[in-house]
Amino acid sequence: MRLKLSHNQKLRLRAGLLTFCFAVVIGAAFSALRLARVEHLLFQQFQENVRNVPVIPPERSPVPSQHDIDLAVELYSIETGPHIDGPYFDPELQDRGLTTGSTLPGPRSVLIGPAAFTSWAVLGSTLGHEIEVHGKQSFLGIVMQDEFSRIVSGISLGDFAFAGAALGDTDSGRVTYGTWRAERDAYEFELKNAKRFGLSSEEVRLIQEVMESFYPQR
Repeated sequence: MRLKLSHNQKLRLRAGLLTFCFAVVIGAAFSALRLARVEHLLFQQFQENVRNVPVIPPERSPVPSQHDIDLAVELYSIETGPHIDGPYFDPELQDRGLTTGSTLPGPRSVLIGPAAFTSWAVLGSTLGHEIEVHGKQSFLGIVMQDEFSRIVSGISLGDFAFAGAALGDTDSGRVTYGTWRAERDAYEFELKNAKRFGLSSEEVRLIQEVMESFYPQR
């Protein structure tokens, strides 16, 4: 038996098939997105579980070197990635760490100085401070908040290079709001993660002291 269809019936059939195919494709796409989301959440949970596992650092003290930086990154499951250039050891750096980068999208350069090697806990905490906090912050947002606070405070903008930003800059001894907020968040991260990094009570006290001395609560 041969079924004959009218022109309108053929058009409706084709439209129905196209609609069905479109629904299948859209459904598959949404399923893939949901699966990717679930996988991402599971990976985040895995990372969180790994961070909660007590770290047993080497018995020896850390040596100011690239080798021990890389070892600490692994020990403390520091969240590195393509957005981070480093971390690199800088024997000339006076601070524990420094994160620099452009206000435009791009990787952040992270340097670690000799002052971060007082213990494995401080080294891990410094890496978290620079990579997991400063490495994820919006430098454009920090610069805009800094400039706004300068205007509000009546401070002359002067010659400011918008091509990049280095966290920790001060103007006439006054820390502008964007930098203050960025650093305050990073130090609070260290205090909240004291158990993860195994910071001693004295190390916690020193971090708290630095935060309140240079970036006090406003």
